Amino acid sequence: MATVTTKLWVGVGVFVLAGSQIDVSSHGAPELGLNKAWAASQGGEGGEGGEGGESGAKKKLNPSGRKVEFLKNLTLVDGHLIAGQELYQAGQIDAAKTHMKHPRSELYGALAPGFKEFRTPRFDSSLEKMANAVQQGQPAADVAKAHQSVLTDINKARGEVPASTRERLLAIAQVLRQASSEFGEGVKDGKLTNAHEYQDAYGFVKSSMRLLDSIAPRAEAEKDAVEQARGALRKLSESWPGLSPRDPINMTASEIYGTASLIDLAASSLKS
Repeated sequence: MATVTTKLWVGVGVFVLAGSQIDVSSHGAPELGLNKAWAASQGGEGGEGGEGGESGAKKKLNPSGRKVEFLKNLTLVDGHLIAGQELYQAGQIDAAKTHMKHPRSELYGALAPGFKEFRTPRFDSSLEKMANAVQQGQPAADVAKAHQSVLTDINKARGEVPASTRERLLAIAQVLRQASSEFGEGVKDGKLTNAHEYQDAYGFVKSSMRLLDSIAPRAEAEKDAVEQARGALRKLSESWPGLSPRDPINMTASEIYGTASLIDLAASSLKS
């Protein structure tokens, strides 16, 4: 049974890592086994291992797994902001705020270890400026400019992580698994039942493409793997029903999960 064990929230200058265990198969995703490349990156088969599994205890990740985890978390933050920014530009101010609002006491809960380990630049200032612009109801153009500043900072942090093409592809697959879970929570039997969760999934798919676009493959095998991932993500994006869909919604959580599995397979063809 495949599970997603972490959920990242982003708020007013805040990152919150809230533990949750979600049975992806209950949302219509197939019960696919994790491939060896992904398991190894998480400290499982071929990795350092650690406490975890059904107990919910935090796993000890190996160095490769920590890179994947940090890139995943950066991309989830990016996805939350994409959803909030697009909602704001569409005039859905209250909905936009829900993607950028959480207690400051848990600032950088998930990303702090990665900032320290990989010595990547933090972006407290630009994130807080964007959050303030949204909270104050500033003009859409100002919010868009503030969002671009945050994106620039996220890209800087992402670019300084010494991760391989394989590790970046594995991070994308993890983000898409989270998107599958969010979609499954937001859409039931073709109907939108939780707009916030659906919007999260929408943002995560878009931010996954941004992470993919940041990859600079060198060897032919890497180029082939990236193109396989790009084709799978493009197909998913083209069939996506939009930020504010109307019923019925024909996409399913299993389609998103299946795309994650395809990208896992592309990554597994590469060396560490």
